[in-house]
Amino acid sequence: MQSKILSIKEKLSTTDFFRKWSQNLIELYKTRHFSKLKNINNQLFPEKNQIKPMDDNKKLFYSLIKIFHPDSYESHLKRFNEAISNDDALTIGFYSRLISIALDSGKNNLVESEFNSEEVYIFEEEEDELYVFNDVELNESEVDQSIVSIISQMFLGNSGKYLESIDLSQIDGELILSDSNISNLDGLQYCIGVTNLDLTHNKNENIY
Repeated sequence: MQSKILSIKEKLSTTDFFRKWSQNLIELYKTRHFSKLKNINNQLFPEKNQIKPMDDNKKLFYSLIKIFHPDSYESHLKRFNEAISNDDALTIGFYSRLISIALDSGKNNLVESEFNSEEVYIFEEEEDELYVFNDVELNESEVDQSIVSIISQMFLGNSGKYLESIDLSQIDGELILSDSNISNLDGLQYCIGVTNLDLTHNKNENIY
């Protein structure tokens, strides 16, 4: 048991473990290996998923990337140490499963790309995960944002660069921008390929 605890602490003590997992999850989502994402979630939360499986692939991805984001490693380590002190078998069991799941990119020849831990991700609230992850800190801006700056951060990270109108016109499908402190919608008119837009919980007062 002691060796298992040491093994868990070793994995949780650096960003390497979470960085690789973030890369893996992004690759699975981009290549539409949703069944693999569901399998990862089922392994993390076996009892919960027997009762209420998650069928929304986008929400599933967001909930997993929130858990494995590199910025969360200190919170995970703190929570695990507290679980050891309190003899919390539920939380200890969760982290035992967390470090035991095998990486699976869905590709036989995955080329590893550098994961930017400062990149901004837009997360939706997942109440199902709050009992374990209610204090994970993410890189979200606390100041008012324009919609172009938020979309640019999603695609370009914190590079300081902004998407041009031609780039915005190439975005298609669903665009989730909830809880992003958006107060300025200038530039949205160029997103002609977006079919579903989520702007809930922002600061924009006029959507004309």
